[in-house]
Amino acid sequence: MVTTQFETACDAAEALVKKFANEIADESPVIQGAAIAILLAHHLAAVAPVHRADVRNTLVGLADELVPTILRAAIRDGDAPPEWDRQS
Repeated sequence: MVTTQFETACDAAEALVKKFANEIADESPVIQGAAIAILLAHHLAAVAPVHRADVRNTLVGLADELVPTILRAAIRDGDAPPEWDRQS
């Protein structure tokens, strides 16, 4: 199977996310959220001002699309209560 550049980037991103998640796992949800917001702000600061709103909206839209898949995995792994799947 030929690995596309996108698939390679996704694999690298997933590995980076796992490292970051492990780093902040023991922090409170407030600190975790603040760290994610600061990371997003750093990313957006590197985007041309005219494109920031579109990039931010694209990233939030992508996050919204990923939530169901990630939630199902968390429920399967016992990291989230099953009733959350019915509440999303």
